[in-house]
Amino acid sequence: MATDIEVRATELLGQLRPFVDGHYTNLAQKTDFDFRDEDVIYLDLSQQEGSGGDSGLMMQLLFSLVYERAKETPKNVVFVVDEARYLLREAKSLEFLGQRIRHSRHFDTSIRFLTQNVRDFFSHEEAESIINNSAMTVLHRTEEIDE
Repeated sequence: MATDIEVRATELLGQLRPFVDGHYTNLAQKTDFDFRDEDVIYLDLSQQEGSGGDSGLMMQLLFSLVYERAKETPKNVVFVVDEARYLLREAKSLEFLGQRIRHSRHFDTSIRFLTQNVRDFFSHEEAESIINNSAMTVLHRTEEIDE
């Protein structure tokens, strides 16, 4: 029993280390950035692209923070997620996104996903439900159009 607790505590410490003294330390500090009065906000996540298994987690964290702020504003909000494949490839991200897609219309929020491969939406069942819950789907010159 004590050994099991020690093993789990060590695993948890390893997962939290990047936030304490690693490359995510900045996320554990207060920021002076406030976008509530802005009309356009651009979050560049290109540093996260291809950076390993935690890139989806980081995008999910940022998406969640912006989404919660979007729910509070009386403005119409449009999310545009470029390179959506990074969010669509992980089952945990898909469950999270699927819920946000279903609830976004209640907050006058539009969420748009951009990807170069339509297959990204069919890699997991939840990804397919995201495209099925979309009010509009636009496909440009894709070889998979017949599929």
